[in-house]
Amino acid sequence: MRFKVFIGIFATIFVACGDFSFLSKPAGAQKNVFGTRSTEDAERVKQLSLDLLTDHLGTRFAPVPEQFKTNAMVFDDLNMAHTRVSQTVNGVPVWEGEAIVHLKSDGALASITDELKDAIVVSTEPNFAASDAIELAKQQYRGSRFLTEAPKSDLWIMRLKDRDHLVYRVEMRREDGSSKTAMPVIFIDAQTGEKVFEYDNLQTATGNSLYSGTVTFNTSGSGSTYYMEDPTRKVGTFNYANTTNSVSRFVD
Repeated sequence: MRFKVFIGIFATIFVACGDFSFLSKPAGAQKNVFGTRSTEDAERVKQLSLDLLTDHLGTRFAPVPEQFKTNAMVFDDLNMAHTRVSQTVNGVPVWEGEAIVHLKSDGALASITDELKDAIVVSTEPNFAASDAIELAKQQYRGSRFLTEAPKSDLWIMRLKDRDHLVYRVEMRREDGSSKTAMPVIFIDAQTGEKVFEYDNLQTATGNSLYSGTVTFNTSGSGSTYYMEDPTRKVGTFNYANTTNSVSRFVD
């Protein structure tokens, strides 16, 4: 009888240990929590990254807790996940206010690339409409009569040396085949109407083609991120190696 009881107890302990064996792992091993890298997995990783970033920042951005949102994320060939987070204030994006949260395969935080802007002080209410900002920007650009597309404008917060500004970013396009081809971007202060910053967003490079020798191709950018594209043909590459492989695919 005692022998049977002993066997029964041993079997119970063995089964219990088997049921919960997933809670332990060999020393040095990492459990991959990213699943099949599906869209659902990506959304789960985005939320985890946002939670880890919030914990990491603590009270640095109090008292405005809801000013970060996750954008694209990518799984890499090292079984890590990288989520890009943008900073907003009252729904207005902050120019170059970004962070990238890097996660290990077991979901632990590896590192954070942080370009977030501390202690932003600016009203997010513009004093005039986006259409007015476009007219002001066209006055600042001598080639405005040669534009090949209607200008676009959106609202941003930009930190400059003097202070934080609420600005309209006005993007213009002049692709007329001349030496003056340009993509001027002008930032108009949304409260004073003054131009506070500008740059030409037309980026060019060369490469070797299969049949036409050395050719020139264009890139365009958003903040510090650039994309290789041909705007006239509406084609381009917006991922690594122009593939849909999950190793190099950002999930929006």
